[in-house]
Amino acid sequence: MVLICKDKKTGDNYTELDALRRQVESLAKVRRYEAPGGHSGDLNDKVANRNAGEKKKAKKNHFTADQAAELKAMFLDQLYGYQEAWFEALSFRTVVEGFHEMIRRKTEEDLVPWIERGRGSLVASFANGIARDVAAVRAAIVTSWSNGQTEGQITKLKLVKRQMYGRGKLDLLEARLVGTAWL
Repeated sequence: MVLICKDKKTGDNYTELDALRRQVESLAKVRRYEAPGGHSGDLNDKVANRNAGEKKKAKKNHFTADQAAELKAMFLDQLYGYQEAWFEALSFRTVVEGFHEMIRRKTEEDLVPWIERGRGSLVASFANGIARDVAAVRAAIVTSWSNGQTEGQITKLKLVKRQMYGRGKLDLLEARLVGTAWL
């Protein structure tokens, strides 16, 4: 109290006053933390204000299309042989995903372009098979008919048959399947 009321203060006095102020603030923070409902934000002001401001938006890609193409060309020129195989497998994946999207979205007009893309990739034999039976594939894309229910029943039958390990013949298998159908 004597230091606060002193008329002529020196630099050392102000340093001591500042140290006392910081100690009082620190003790007040600890008391708030120890009080019921206290949290870590009471001890550290930066933690308390951590999520106060707006979040920064992610920077968008600053490359132009030409720069991206040049960067890709430079990347492809520096690949080793085994890396080229990996990169080809990646393009194979996009071809397969394109077929999957075409079937899922039922876009018949994408069939012929996909066959052409598929013939130039690792799935060439699959694309050739699709081209040989293009009418059936087109019908599968356009129509809403599905044999999924039949395939499910066959899978269930095979599962039960394998579980029985040959212990029963057709009559036991039939009883087991009919019995499960009523449950």
